[in-house]
Amino acid sequence: MDLPGGGPNSAAAGPARFTALDIRFGRPDRAAAPDGTGWISLKIALFVRAGSRVTVTIPAQHRATARLLYLAGADAATTFESCPASTGPVETAFPGGFAITGPVCLPVDVGWDGQTARLTLALLRGGC
Repeated sequence: MDLPGGGPNSAAAGPARFTALDIRFGRPDRAAAPDGTGWISLKIALFVRAGSRVTVTIPAQHRATARLLYLAGADAATTFESCPASTGPVETAFPGGFAITGPVCLPVDVGWDGQTARLTLALLRGGC
């Protein structure tokens, strides 16, 4: 079952879909201005299909230059549990995003139900 709201500014794997809110995937169309600590924060919502549990992980070789900014602050991995399929909407939205040190083709591992898929997100750069 595909999640609604896909398109060129979304990337999906299994029951999870990332949707960029303040940038466009694959386009360097935003001035990359790091904060005082050297990080650039990007708003990228995660939508998880109802009744699903998903773990998102940034691979070890990218953890010095990329972080998840969702439930508990800046992390290398976070687990998301959506509302139950019987009581909730089609998907649960998790606001947040990524912190990066500069333009990057960022691999992100998405795990669910014993499966894992790798997405590559073009963040502040044209294509990967």
